[in-house]
Amino acid sequence: INARYAHCSIELNDNLFVIGGRQYGGIETSILKECEVYNFKVKKWSTIPPLSLPHHKHVAFNSCNTFMCLEDVQATIKEQE
Repeated sequence: INARYAHCSIELNDNLFVIGGRQYGGIETSILKECEVYNFKVKKWSTIPPLSLPHHKHVAFNSCNTFMCLEDVQATIKEQE
């Protein structure tokens, strides 16, 4: 389980999903694609499959019991320049 900032999280079906974000370090290594989930019923953190690309400064929302994740592509391009 990773400490992080600039991540997003969403509660869905008694779970808290924590998605992407950043760790301290250089831009190449600090943006995360890792995801974790906390199950409120069993009070336990677990890892889930990672995102296909690292994300930070993004948003998550619930749509029909499925969570979606969107990122500001322009902000990502500017940071990499």
